[in-house]
Amino acid sequence: MLILDNASIYTENSENSVIKGYLTIENGKILQISKGLYQKQPDSAQDNIVTKETEVNIIDVKGALVLPGFIDPHVHFRDFEAQSYKETVGTGSKGALRGGVTTVLSMPNTTPPLSTTDNISKYFEILNNTPLYCNIGLYTTVKSGFSLEELEKMVILEKLEKLEKLNESEEMKQIGIFGIKIYPGDASEEVPLAWEGGWRSDLYPEEYVEKLPQILENFQFDYSHWKLVFETAKKFQLPILFHPEFPRDPESLKKLHDQGMLIAKKESEKNPHLFAHHVAHPVYTNELALVEMVIAFLHKFYPNPKDAPHIHFVHVSSAEVIQVINKTLKAHNYPCSIEVSPHHLYLNYDKSFESENLGKVLVPLRSPAIQHDLLEEFSQGNADIIGTDHAPHSLEEKMQAFFEAPSGFPYIDFASRILLTEVFEKRMKLEDLVAQYSSNPAKLFHLSTKGQLKTGYDADIVIVSETDPYPIHGKDMVSKQKWTPWENYSLKAEIDYVIVGGEMAYRREQNYFAPMGTALIPHKESI
Repeated sequence: MLILDNASIYTENSENSVIKGYLTIENGKILQISKGLYQKQPDSAQDNIVTKETEVNIIDVKGALVLPGFIDPHVHFRDFEAQSYKETVGTGSKGALRGGVTTVLSMPNTTPPLSTTDNISKYFEILNNTPLYCNIGLYTTVKSGFSLEELEKMVILEKLEKLEKLNESEEMKQIGIFGIKIYPGDASEEVPLAWEGGWRSDLYPEEYVEKLPQILENFQFDYSHWKLVFETAKKFQLPILFHPEFPRDPESLKKLHDQGMLIAKKESEKNPHLFAHHVAHPVYTNELALVEMVIAFLHKFYPNPKDAPHIHFVHVSSAEVIQVINKTLKAHNYPCSIEVSPHHLYLNYDKSFESENLGKVLVPLRSPAIQHDLLEEFSQGNADIIGTDHAPHSLEEKMQAFFEAPSGFPYIDFASRILLTEVFEKRMKLEDLVAQYSSNPAKLFHLSTKGQLKTGYDADIVIVSETDPYPIHGKDMVSKQKWTPWENYSLKAEIDYVIVGGEMAYRREQNYFAPMGTALIPHKESI
């Protein structure tokens, strides 16, 4: 038994949200949350919580804040031989643990992609044979080999044939997925999704709401494959995650980027390449247009919102996108959610970077004005989930010519500390952080015993404290890459302890790490 004593415990059921008390853990679960300091009773007076035979380990957390472990629904842990130099499930999960993240869901754009049961089973073999520092679940994707039959196998958790390398005595493995991620231009042999059509628009939110009936009347072309994916996702209670951008060929992107560079030179932009990257991937004709396509699909396919699958829009970068989703989907009770990323909330293309390349990401960093408006929407509670989009690449790759350099950057190690700093500086409510980085992801992705500090829930717990200001340094990261666009960003929060599955997994003062994570398989009893 483990007891966290002298703690400031966040509880959603408390009127003040934080109570002073102690939290008791046993057999991987939260056993009890009590007010006041823990006082061990004489053997003759043991209650039903602590018996004479129980070995009790008491940790005085000295008033630190005790929160449910953070759940990051958007990371890229790469792995497979082709990308293990960028990140592995071992190094990525260790960085997550350092950041107080006890569960991640990893994206399927691996090499090869997680679009088939064979590839997913091979990835699960890596997960099951690697020490994991946090819990890891997976998504699938609509790429080569993806089929609805394959999707059904992933969802109903059929036992797979043993891989040849397994011994006959080894237990057959199970796999499972937490959602379907759709990237720009995705398609497979069986599901050749169409990405162009007569519906297309990139209207301001108010204008789009007004013209939506007309857009639906003029809906053209055959979108039957989209509907098939939507219906299958609904059948198996799988959210569909959309990267909100339209596919563009490299030649068109290069032309747009070059145009952006000309504008940047004329306007004397501080970071001309990052400005040009924003121009090549604009909010309206790219991000907003894709979101409006999906909205049109939902209204066309499902006049009754109860029949629609859950749509999750990842790393949204502008207030207008949030507004159009809320006005056309949430206002009509369509099941949907909005994810925002810390880098879009707190960075923009005018920030100071050691190199512009380090700030290259998709969707791009936007202007200070767009960033400000996004942060305002977020602060008003108009988004649902925080996801980092932790996307590591080697520094050598990132330092190529800007246009050739890959998009994305790592920061799972300190993302929660950025957000906690906002809480300690009174710019973010603690309840909003816990909801968007713990309880809401748990609810959306059917992690039914995670994301909250409640009796009977999994003891995935993070203990944090406020500190004097200190800077971020990439060299201090424990995930694989040691560079970051957040270099020298000031923090005022620390992760003191992390508990995974009821076991102590991280102690900051001792620099102690223990691999207590597992490979996650979703369980939906109604399927």
